Order: sequence, then C-alpha cells, then structure tokens
Amino acid sequence: SGLVAGNDVNVTSVWDNYQGDGITIGIVDDGLQVAHPDLAPNARTDIDIDINYGDNDPSPDLTADDHGTACAGVAAARGNNALGVSGAAPHAWLVGVRLISAMATDAQEAQALNHQLTSATASDRISIYSNSWGPNDDGATLEGPGPLAAAALQNGVTNGRGGRGAVYTWACGNGGTND
Repeated sequence: SGLVAGNDVNVTSVWDNYQGDGITIGIVDDGLQVAHPDLAPNARTDIDIDINYGDNDPSPDLTADDHGTACAGVAAARGNNALGVSGAAPHAWLVGVRLISAMATDAQEAQALNHQLTSATASDRISIYSNSWGPNDDGATLEGPGPLAAAALQNGVTNGRGGRGAVYTWACGNGGTND
C-alpha cells in the first residue's frame, strides 16, 4: 500500500521492560487464524470460541474473513522469528472470539464481551478485549450497544481482571473512504 516498513507504532522502547507477558488478549472479530506462523506461538486454542457457528474453533473463512487475524498481528504477533511482523505485545496470549463473521445478536455480543472474563484460573482470564467492529462508520449512523452488550461491558469493567476491570478497545475511523 505504499507504506514504509519500520517502526510503525513506536513501541520498541517499551520492549526492554514489557512485552505482554502474562496478558491474554481476546480478539473479538471475524476469526483468528490460530495456525498463522506469526500468531501460533501466542494462540490459546484451549479457550477460543466461535459464537457465530457454535463451536470452539475461531478459524476464519480465509476467502472473506481476514480482519481478526490482521488485528491479532498488530496486538501480539510473536516477532523476532524471521517470518513477518511483531505486535505491540509480542509475548501476550491471543484468544479468538469469532463474532462478526455473520450477523450477531445483542446476546451474542454480550457473550463475546464477557468470554473468559472471570475464569476460576487467573491465567485463563481475558484481560483485554480487542474490538474492531461496530455500526456503520458512514458519518450518518450513530449506534451504541444493545442492553445486554451494555450490561456485559459494565460487568467487564467492574469484575474483569480480578476486580480491576477488563480493558475494552475499539477501532475507529474505518469510514474514511466514506469521508
């Protein structure tokens, strides 16, 4: 796309002290290619979920669903493996939460936003939920979460990370092509 390779998000100075060790990031998106060479070392396939199709395999349909895998790479691609890129937190665990490969209900969104939130084992808890989805970003649509998803967010920021609150991130600006 004409971009220059290099230090794109300016996080390398942090890596001397922190690389995501002990953190689990849920990629709530259209799927996660858990066998991808840059992601496989960090993939937690034991706690993945596919909400769209009702199983525990978040693998995307590779002909149409590539967004979640790309987002996972930005977050926690392993790096320093002579294969591709490094994510911002290259030692963080990745969990696939496949939600937007098909239409999702308010209840399914709520399920995704609280998946593995308060697992009995601290190492199985998701601390950060990476979300790059939402209503149309067309400059005219304004929409918030439904009541169940809103309650899930409240639950997450109250009870996640052992009572310290889960971290939810959302991408913005995908409507740039619509001005």
